[in-house]
Amino acid sequence: MQAFYGGDEMSGVTKEIDTYVIHYSSSANGAVVAPEIFLSKTGRYVGKITFNKGAKTEINRDRLRVNYPLSSFNDIIDILRNEKPLFLTVFSDLNKGELSTTHEPVGEGELD
Repeated sequence: MQAFYGGDEMSGVTKEIDTYVIHYSSSANGAVVAPEIFLSKTGRYVGKITFNKGAKTEINRDRLRVNYPLSSFNDIIDILRNEKPLFLTVFSDLNKGELSTTHEPVGEGELD
């Protein structure tokens, strides 16, 4: 699948996702451990979204990892809860990734 990045069509590895699991835990001393969101398609793990400072966006044995700053956590959760279909794409040569939808009509809005 070709993804659009910065207005240009770029080649990356893209996986569709349909379910997610959030791990947001703390250590024994009460320090917060950066959350991770594990992503699957029809029950098969395809990748994860991490929120670790300095972590790389990468492809590891056909599994994708996209890293965001922790300040993006609520935005990512909102997208996962409210949009579909969803795709995770990694552009490993650019160390960039994205969580994306397909083209949606302008003004689609939420259905009541």
